Amino acid sequence: MRTWWRVARLLGADTLLRSDYPPLILQRTLFRRIYRPRSTVGLARINGVTLLFPAVFFAPLAQRGFDCLTTDRVRRYLRPGMVALDVGAHVGYYTLLFSGLVRPGGEVHAVEPAPANLALLRANLERHRAGNVTVHAKAAGASSGRRALALTQLGDTNSLYDHPLASTVERIAVDVTPLDALLTGPAHLIKVDVEGAELDVLAGMSEILAASPAMAMVIEWNPVCLGAAGREALELPRALTEMGFSVTVIDEQEGTAEPLAAFLANRRVDALPPTWFANLWAKRP
Repeated sequence: MRTWWRVARLLGADTLLRSDYPPLILQRTLFRRIYRPRSTVGLARINGVTLLFPAVFFAPLAQRGFDCLTTDRVRRYLRPGMVALDVGAHVGYYTLLFSGLVRPGGEVHAVEPAPANLALLRANLERHRAGNVTVHAKAAGASSGRRALALTQLGDTNSLYDHPLASTVERIAVDVTPLDALLTGPAHLIKVDVEGAELDVLAGMSEILAASPAMAMVIEWNPVCLGAAGREALELPRALTEMGFSVTVIDEQEGTAEPLAAFLANRRVDALPPTWFANLWAKRP
């Protein structure tokens, strides 16, 4: 079965539905040296979720896929009627995934401050008629106010802090709000991907945490981005542990998932390459 799936992915199964893009098998030949995409946005199918997606990401998606292990955990966890938040929603992959899984009766809140991302996010929600999603055109943080958002060329590395691996092309002022101001009551799943501002987000959701004794989080752990925000690499997993979460480190690039203690026993965080990042699956009780 594993061999069959590798062949299927080579041919593009459950990976991409291209708009003005060659078949996946051609991208891995000499054809890719002369081909140039004719559109900036294409129609992608990522782990079964179909959405408009920036075409610049198509080649990396074709090579390594996207969050397969994390997506599988989300699918096994979310149920109809639940409440989910997508913080740093980008163009809506997780928002759409959540939207389908919590129907009927559930709701999703998508938090995204970047105008270009917001345009595609709203287009995707309209395309899917995702009426159970509320979009918040803001950044999440520890307190309310206005801050500068550093926009990068690719749009998936925008941050309230300068990204150490992606050049800032523009700065815009955006509204920042704590998640506690956006949601009253419990949440069942919160995904956070904010390129170094994850601890700020946690600081602004104390009321949600208190109202949600049983909940899960998917939160990106990017040591180099945390460093750019003036944080130590282990502050994030330590904070989650102190909040009563059991933490699993999901390394999508390596295809592994292991408890935090086991991960730290086998890895020196300060020796990880600067491009390394992982998703933390945090669950309580």
